Amino acid sequence: MGKMRNNRFHVLVVLLCFSNFCESTISECVGEPQRDHFYRNWTEYEVGFGNRDRDFWLGDSLAYHLGNKFSTFDRDNDNTNHNCAERYMGAWWFNNCFLSHLNGEYKNSSTTISNGGLIWSLWTDWGYSLKACEMKIIRNN
Repeated sequence: MGKMRNNRFHVLVVLLCFSNFCESTISECVGEPQRDHFYRNWTEYEVGFGNRDRDFWLGDSLAYHLGNKFSTFDRDNDNTNHNCAERYMGAWWFNNCFLSHLNGEYKNSSTTISNGGLIWSLWTDWGYSLKACEMKIIRNN
């Protein structure tokens, strides 16, 4: 979910479990959606839709990382011939390398960035680094 509070945009990312082999989802709606507002096709859920000032779905930038091992600059577990954690300056469940990287280095987004940042690519695109993010972990029992 996303809401404007105190001139800041707050996004809630909900993980159903915390493991290299778990499934994850993102929370969806804010406000009162229209009856068919969330009656969308697969691609729309994958890339996101809606108005970020009201109600929306961010897109699933986590599914790409499902099943990957956690990588750091000193322990390269990604699926590339280089070290994604070292290249993008932050640890994550890298694949080749990422669609989301919430542990990336914050970069001033008033100019286009070209190398990493705090990224949720299916929502903000690659040229924008989020100013902050918060991940909430829920145990899967």
